[in-house]
Amino acid sequence: MSEQLSYMTALHVRLLRILEGIGFELLEEVSLPPYMVDCYCSTYHIAFEADGPQHSIKHDKERDEYLWRVYHLPIIRFSMDDIDNHKELVKLRAIDAAMGWKFDVKSRAKLAAENAPWI
Repeated sequence: MSEQLSYMTALHVRLLRILEGIGFELLEEVSLPPYMVDCYCSTYHIAFEADGPQHSIKHDKERDEYLWRVYHLPIIRFSMDDIDNHKELVKLRAIDAAMGWKFDVKSRAKLAAENAPWI
């Protein structure tokens, strides 16, 4: 399966709706070469990923480490089970992650802009 998806899967759309429902302003499928992230929130400079059955823990870890190293972008992952059956947990984890990062947003966003000025 290609890393560069050109469409939002149903799982991604469900995650997007949950997060937008609690006030996150998100961009969909943002390119951060050589990868893309499912949902990017510029307000908090944070990305959210919907992990379906095709995801590889090893590949996701390498990818997340790269995105942190190059773009200073934390990736918050949600399983298909959480998105479908534990929406309140998804909401709480997203809010907790955003609040945890908000104090460092300016410095991380500045560093990221040097590598990805379009975000």
